[in-house]
Amino acid sequence: MTRIFSDADWQVVEKKRHLRKDNIQSGSEKGVQREKTNKPSSGSYSKNGDRASGSSSRGSSGRRGDADRGSKPSDKPKDLEGLSAGVQWARPGTGEIAKLLETSSFKPGPPAYTTLIKACGRAGHWEKALELYEYMKSHGVVANSITFSALINACGKCRQWEKALELFTQMRENDVEANIFTYSALISACAKGKQWDRATKVFDEMQEAGVAPDGITYSAMISACEKGRQWGRALELFREMESAGYEANVITFNSLLCACDRAVQAQRAFELYEKMKRAHVAPDRNTYAALLSLCEKVKDSDQALALLARAKETEVPFDATLYNSAIGATSKKWAKALEVLHEMRNAGLEPSVPAFTALISGLEKAGEWEQALGMFDSMLAAGKLPSALTYSVALSACEKGRQRAKAIELFDSLLKAGLPADAASYGLVVTACEATHNWKKALQVLEVCHTAGIVLGTHMYSSVLANIEGAKVVELFDGMLQAGAVPDGPSSEIVLAECEKMGHADRALQLLEQREASEERPPAKLYGSVISLCARKGKEADALAVFERVKTNVVFDAKLYNAVLALLLRTPAHWEKCLKLYEVLQSVGVKCDKSMAASFMEACEKGQAWSTAKLYYEELSQCGLEVDDAVYQKALSELGQSTPKEVEESSQKLSKQLNFSAKEFVPGQWGGA
Repeated sequence: MTRIFSDADWQVVEKKRHLRKDNIQSGSEKGVQREKTNKPSSGSYSKNGDRASGSSSRGSSGRRGDADRGSKPSDKPKDLEGLSAGVQWARPGTGEIAKLLETSSFKPGPPAYTTLIKACGRAGHWEKALELYEYMKSHGVVANSITFSALINACGKCRQWEKALELFTQMRENDVEANIFTYSALISACAKGKQWDRATKVFDEMQEAGVAPDGITYSAMISACEKGRQWGRALELFREMESAGYEANVITFNSLLCACDRAVQAQRAFELYEKMKRAHVAPDRNTYAALLSLCEKVKDSDQALALLARAKETEVPFDATLYNSAIGATSKKWAKALEVLHEMRNAGLEPSVPAFTALISGLEKAGEWEQALGMFDSMLAAGKLPSALTYSVALSACEKGRQRAKAIELFDSLLKAGLPADAASYGLVVTACEATHNWKKALQVLEVCHTAGIVLGTHMYSSVLANIEGAKVVELFDGMLQAGAVPDGPSSEIVLAECEKMGHADRALQLLEQREASEERPPAKLYGSVISLCARKGKEADALAVFERVKTNVVFDAKLYNAVLALLLRTPAHWEKCLKLYEVLQSVGVKCDKSMAASFMEACEKGQAWSTAKLYYEELSQCGLEVDDAVYQKALSELGQSTPKEVEESSQKLSKQLNFSAKEFVPGQWGGA
């Protein structure tokens, strides 16, 4: 026979079983302490959110306070009925059950113990059921398969799946054969404990042992798969169940529908619903809850409305959960959703936050922004705290209605509530600030956005950057980069212009490099601003480095070229670069002005390139430029003292150094200044 669990699993279960046994047999001191620990306080809340009373509430193990225990039965019961009453009155973990059994004149056998254990299981007192079991073992009463099944069932009902497995282990150790009731109870215990994989192993072992599953077993397995989000396996088991000739009840159908709801399998869910109707299985509240929840997820308003009509025909009582699902499912048809809301309020109920949000969203998408904002106010009046999604939807309604001030107010409330805003909400508020020219607020919103790590589109920054100044521009731009937004041309130009005003040459260089790394090529104006700024701040090397990168594929204005020539002439050794620039200017078609001409002649003088100086002077003069003839006269003088051969050799050497021939320059190609 295949084992359900590994040896390690059974060791854990066995260890817990012995710890539990020691705790029960030790009597009361530990048990009483546990009673005090688990007893609910007067300020606790029940599962549905209602405040629980400390004196009358039941704890997780079904204990009750003395005031709720009723009159005490006889300490010496004479029959099974009296003993059962005493067990129900006794407190678990205190030794009261053992004392009652000792003093009872009625000495139960296996059937009576089983009856007492079943009564504890029905009442949710799994700990009492285990105390009865430990007592009967200690007094030589052997538990049979019916007793073990009752014990496992009692633990399973209280979601004590580990205890149920411990009992199953003891059952195997005692060679007590498990039957269909045992297996079904154990599978149900695993299902309630959301242990679908363990339930599957039990189911497989049961079949290997030759025990055929019945309708209850199949239903328990389907429930386990539903809780384990195994909708496909749940449907397989349902088909097996049908093939075996077992009819599904409403509980089984509801488990299947819940499985489809969790997996958003709408088509399969409604196929099951139709099959349910053909089988004449009456839908209950849980049926409609699963189907309406599914309609809400897939936004099927028509199907939701049909379900609502059907539910009213069958007089299924609606609670808050059903109404909320109905509102969410019909929100696309907002008029119908409002009818459901009206009916819900007539029943004395208020929608949940998700239901309000769905209704506000439906109104906003339909263009009913006034009603959407009115519903938001109604939600606040009902004492409901909006979620981040609720605020986001309300902000969209403000945008559609051009309610800019309201949008800013809602966003402030969202932040005050400590809720996270999404990118859409940030974008809507920035747009609202732009429309109202509230640049200070826009800057604050973007700063919060950066802190939250939200990435907005670059266009959201450009207008704000253009309307603030100083260090705030650079700070906002840095935040934009850190958030992951890619800067565009306008935003980069704005920041570079601000860097130029503030004299931040290093930051300007960094921005230019970032822009060059992007796909968009920076314009000449941007390069010119950086070169000029570096030149002003004494960063000649950086300015010239930038110029060298782009001098052959970016055309600047005359002002920038003059600035570059001035930088080159500051260092005598750069005279050759000045003469190379002469060729560059000619190739890109930039007109030479008087200032450029003077720079070129000065470069020739510094490099004693007299033949080139003579050629430049004659060429530039022919273009109509007034060139100072001092260098020209000096060139003539120097050339007059040289032999024709020396002049030719000097000219060839210079041409080789500059990588061009002065003879290639055609006079008249350049326009005048």
